[in-house]
Amino acid sequence: MKTTGKVLFFNSNEGSGIIITEQKTKHNFSVQFWDDFDVMPVTGLEVAFDELDGNIENIVSKETFESEIQEEAQEEITAVEEEELSEVQINEPLLESKSLAEETTMEVESIPNLDDVVSPNEISAAHFESEIENSEADVEAKLEKE
Repeated sequence: MKTTGKVLFFNSNEGSGIIITEQKTKHNFSVQFWDDFDVMPVTGLEVAFDELDGNIENIVSKETFESEIQEEAQEEITAVEEEELSEVQINEPLLESKSLAEETTMEVESIPNLDDVVSPNEISAAHFESEIENSEADVEAKLEKE
C-alpha cells in the first residue's frame, strides 16, 4: 500500500531530500528511489511511496500514482467485460439453436394409410398421393367458399 506525503526539501545538486507524511513523519530519500520519469522531485510536490522497514522506495508523484490506479482499474473493468462478452457469445448459439428448433416444429396435417405398403418406394408414392388428394380437397373447399 502506498503512503502519501510531500517533498519538504530537495537538493538537486546532491539528489537527496526529505518527504513528510500526513502523520508528520519525515523520511530522507535519494533520487535512486525515484521511479517517476514524467515528474521530477521538487519542493512541495505531493508524492506516493512504499515504506519498507522505515525506508522509502518506489517514489512517484501523487498525480502519476492516481493515474496508474485509474489505468489498472480500467484494465480490470475491460478484462471483466471481455470475459462476460465471451460467456455471452458461448451461450448465444445455444439460444439460437433452441429458437431454431422451436421455429421448425411442424404439424402433421395428414397421415397416409400405410397398411397395404410393402416397400419404401411404395411409402413415398402413397404419401405423395395422399398429399395430392388433400391439396385437391383444400382447393375445392376454397373454390366453393368463393
